[in-house]
Amino acid sequence: MNKSNMELFAGVADMLGEGLPLSYLFIATEVDAAPLTKQTALIAWMGAIKALGIRPEFTLSDKDQSEINALKDVWPDAKHQLCLWHMLRAIKRRLSKNDYPSLYNAREAHSDFQEIDESFTPVGQMSVNERVRTLFSYH
Repeated sequence: MNKSNMELFAGVADMLGEGLPLSYLFIATEVDAAPLTKQTALIAWMGAIKALGIRPEFTLSDKDQSEINALKDVWPDAKHQLCLWHMLRAIKRRLSKNDYPSLYNAREAHSDFQEIDESFTPVGQMSVNERVRTLFSYH
């Protein structure tokens, strides 16, 4: 039996300072689903909402790249922000762990964000010789 991730999405509008649900999407995505499966479903759902004339000034999501990509694809002019509740929860979870964070991997970062230089290494992960070269190359 394949495992799946189940998620509920909502399109919500502001009506006199109150949240007005416009549409919901419940999606179950298999863990081993083809790449972009979730993003494709989100684009189709958001596209149907856009076809009704909905043009948001801003969008809100957690830090899920497929959600962010779908929002940018459907409403490229809307300002996007991350949900404060999700950010605070992520920080609390990270700070509650008593282990060291994994090392930064520039290749992984570049695969998600092409503008990141694959050769970048944080100073804390550099050897002493690399730090000296970096110090002198910037001054």
